[in-house]
Amino acid sequence: MSRSNDRQLVAQCLSGCQSAWEELYVRLETTVNYIVRWRQWSFNPQQMEEVRQEALNSFVASLKTFDFNCSLETYASTITKNKCISEIRRQCAAKRAGERFAVSVLGHDSVAGPEGNDERRLLFEEDRRQIEQALDQLGENCRTILRMKYYNDYSYKQIAEKLNIPAGTVSSRLKRSLQQLKKAWEENAEAF
Repeated sequence: MSRSNDRQLVAQCLSGCQSAWEELYVRLETTVNYIVRWRQWSFNPQQMEEVRQEALNSFVASLKTFDFNCSLETYASTITKNKCISEIRRQCAAKRAGERFAVSVLGHDSVAGPEGNDERRLLFEEDRRQIEQALDQLGENCRTILRMKYYNDYSYKQIAEKLNIPAGTVSSRLKRSLQQLKKAWEENAEAF
């Protein structure tokens, strides 16, 4: 479609014409869905739907300021790619948060114990008991891999060799184990 047709369609949408919104949606649905489903994102179906909805909502919200320097499809494509990248960043941040949690509750400072006053020592002991209690709630495989990584400071390669599993599996098992540990930790904290 030409840009003048795009302007007309957007003007109709902004004036509240339902059939114009339907036409716009049909035009953009294929482009948005194609981008969200790219394998490189590795999104599950729920994530695909969430990103798709966010992209369409952002597109609609920004229509008033759209300057028609490109086609509506190109504009929607750019918004969708940016939403996908934002989702990847959110996932990476969540993963880093899980790793920081593990380091904070299982790291060497926690295992060795705090230096300083009695109050800190008491708090440390309570945290250590809660960590051990959360670990005890996990399955043997989870406990083993977490202890190897965070108590014994084994590398991924060493863990893979000792457990006779591929190094890539170590990463995914650690991630799942950390998620389970965090959940158990939070459940125990709520119980107190």
